[in-house]
Amino acid sequence: MKILALDLGDKWIGTAISDALKITCKPYKTIEIESLNEELQKILSEEEISTVVIGYPKTKSGTESEQTKKIINQSKKLEKIFEKFENLKWILWDERMSSKRAQKKL
Repeated sequence: MKILALDLGDKWIGTAISDALKITCKPYKTIEIESLNEELQKILSEEEISTVVIGYPKTKSGTESEQTKKIINQSKKLEKIFEKFENLKWILWDERMSSKRAQKKL
């Protein structure tokens, strides 16, 4: 089973999918927000996804911004829309400082 990562934006959604062993992850596609539900349906039907991880943009101090609240609401809506995928886990992932951590590893 694979992990699908979503970076929810106001106009575009970035996606990435892990390998079946969940060791590596690579970019998958960029989706227009209007096509999200349709594209997500395709991905969940075609790929063996066990978990959807959504970037959770807290502020540096750990509080919630307006964007954070939008992501929470959108995440809840997606979880409800795709509840027919019974064993699918949905996770909000704190993405603070993720770019800096990635640069350090490089």
